[in-house]
Amino acid sequence: MRRNMPARWARTPTARHWYLPPDANCLLSVADHCLRSRNYLNLIVIDKQPQLQWLTIDEAEAHCAHGAGVWDMYSNGAEAPDIVLACASDIPTQETVAAAWLLRRYVPQLRVRAVTSRGSGSAAALPDMIRPCRSSR
Repeated sequence: MRRNMPARWARTPTARHWYLPPDANCLLSVADHCLRSRNYLNLIVIDKQPQLQWLTIDEAEAHCAHGAGVWDMYSNGAEAPDIVLACASDIPTQETVAAAWLLRRYVPQLRVRAVTSRGSGSAAALPDMIRPCRSSR
């Protein structure tokens, strides 16, 4: 009987790390971190296609060290955004950047915040970036 790997990992949260790097430079940073780590099971999820370069290597290292971050280059309203686009991994990052571009082009008055995560451990950081959103109710 096959078992679901993430479900099995949930039972040992301190012994595993999973990573979903958004671009090739983040992949290099994550791979470097994983190869240097000890006593952890590391899983890097990435496809086999050539990767886009959203960040420089220095920006990628800072982004990966933090775990998640607001991408100001694709956001247009840092204060009280109307919408937050959040993603992790390479293909969702492409789609999120495209969505942010479309929103800026066709609805320029909409304040957009683009947030991306490298995966492991960054879920706790996302609420802090989403919290300043205005409530529409």
